Amino acid sequence: MSSNIYEEPNFNMKVRYSKGVTTEERGQTVERLVDIYECGGDHQVNVSTRRVDVSTRGGNFSIALEKEELSSRYKKLEESFNSLNDNECQSQGTEGWRKFQYSCYYISSEMKNWTESRKDCQSRGADLVMITNREENDFVKELSKRGKSWIGLQSVKTENLNNWDWRWVDKKTRHYRPWKVDVRVFAQEGEKVYIDQSGTWMYNTSGSMQWICEKYIYESLITASKSDMCVM
Repeated sequence: MSSNIYEEPNFNMKVRYSKGVTTEERGQTVERLVDIYECGGDHQVNVSTRRVDVSTRGGNFSIALEKEELSSRYKKLEESFNSLNDNECQSQGTEGWRKFQYSCYYISSEMKNWTESRKDCQSRGADLVMITNREENDFVKELSKRGKSWIGLQSVKTENLNNWDWRWVDKKTRHYRPWKVDVRVFAQEGEKVYIDQSGTWMYNTSGSMQWICEKYIYESLITASKSDMCVM
């Protein structure tokens, strides 16, 4: 769902420190290797990192250069996250769950109306899918290749009670909407949205279709990450 907060951090940034000292007052710079211990479950890991100690007239300070260690920790976190994703989707206990990026998706084998479809998703600890970009829409289209499927978008009366607007089941409005060509795109009362086999969207006020549930797994990642942190 989207700006990508999961892309790898940039470890190539340079930092310059200025204390405002003159040529005569310039301090000394000493570069050395130090040992840093990290906790990881029941064991400690010895990590060598390069630290620069700088002495000036105004005092001493240190800068730790830990590019390799930060990169290593990021890769371990990414691997753990991917593993959590797989395990979380597989542990749903219902045949049909699949993983895409940071969510689990379920395609039904039955057909219900929109309201009953949403109730089924909620009974599984999920909700009707909320599609936020083309990549996710392409994935959902593959799930819907057997027929039309309800998604979590519906018409909702706006705050001034005079108009209707499209809102997702989390009550938010998002701009990505690949409507079917020539379809009316403004909302009217009682309309529920579905995706067809070609990946385009349409709406209806009634009828039975398959549906697609989505469950986020961020909370699993946060819990696992906290358990791997050092207590200072």
